[in-house]
Amino acid sequence: MGWRKIADGGGWENAARWDEKKQHANIWPWGDTWDPEKCNNPEDHNPVAGGYKVNQSAPVGSYPSGASPYGCMDMFGNAYEWVADQAKSYPGNPKPFDHAGYHFVKGGCWDDGPFSVRCGYRDGISRRAAAERARATATIWDSAWRANAAKPATRLVRPRYQH
Repeated sequence: MGWRKIADGGGWENAARWDEKKQHANIWPWGDTWDPEKCNNPEDHNPVAGGYKVNQSAPVGSYPSGASPYGCMDMFGNAYEWVADQAKSYPGNPKPFDHAGYHFVKGGCWDDGPFSVRCGYRDGISRRAAAERARATATIWDSAWRANAAKPATRLVRPRYQH
């Protein structure tokens, strides 16, 4: 399997939140009202919606009702997703920052609540820390790509490195 382009933050957000029919950017992929049963997070305890134990990842496809308007699955709650953007402020930010060696991650993680799993949320992480954490999640991301490869939206995939 060859390399795929990793989405920048804007492309990732478009795939996660843009509702073409409504011409509206959702707060969460499913809409503007928080529903803990639509992604892996500490508030989700319903086995029908996924309901995995707190503080662990869930299998790919466990939250179909949390799909984005483009049909992208598992973009929120399970594992942070690396985007191509380096961790620096948007142009015109009154408090500019540039964290060399850091990239943004999106989507929140299984131990994050509604604030961190919003479409617009981003956090910075170093390449080294990401590599250490990503070893366990590379299979999740790759499986998510395969499950959604036919969808018309960008899906982040962290390539697995051969040792």
